Amino acid sequence: MASALLRPVALPARPQEAAGKSATGATSPPSSPSQTLNEALKGSYELYTKHQDGAAQERVQRALTLAREETNAWGEGEAHRILGLIALRAAKYPEAEVEFNQALALFESVPSPPSIARTHVHLAAVLNYMGRPAEAIELYRKALSEFEEHHALSDQAGVLENLLYVDTLPASEKDASESGGWSWPESWGTRRSKDVSFITPGTTCLPQEILRGLSRS
Repeated sequence: MASALLRPVALPARPQEAAGKSATGATSPPSSPSQTLNEALKGSYELYTKHQDGAAQERVQRALTLAREETNAWGEGEAHRILGLIALRAAKYPEAEVEFNQALALFESVPSPPSIARTHVHLAAVLNYMGRPAEAIELYRKALSEFEEHHALSDQAGVLENLLYVDTLPASEKDASESGGWSWPESWGTRRSKDVSFITPGTTCLPQEILRGLSRS
């Protein structure tokens, strides 16, 4: 089923509010979208989160038209990002790659660093599913550096978990993590509490040396 294909997590984030902040805490893009465009993007994403992908796709196409009418590169990029997430969930990886690359180019033209970092994470997930793990790891590391620059701790934690999944766990343990959630990997052996960092309180724990290795550029 499609849901089983969605690890590593692609870290979807809500569209930015027109006068607010993004999920990473950054201010709105230089050219803020109109209220109509922002509502169309927000509504599209909410439909996506409810797994109403058909309705989400219709609404995001309207948002894409609005963004082009407003010549708002950030809004156009956000629309392509949401279309990429929809394609990713449907396991349409080549289509998702195209959408995320379009989003990335638009975000870079603004520029919008938080949106660029999130799109790098999405694109890395696609590349991993397409059998290109080396490229995926490179993009995850790039996104990690970008999130570190903006002090986005929760996003750094998510990227580290994805890197761990792609880069260090044996295949058998990856399969187990998909079916049963995260547990202490056998390959890490026995650890004491002082050797552990809880990067997402109550959920994921990583040994300090694993964290250091994953965060090293």
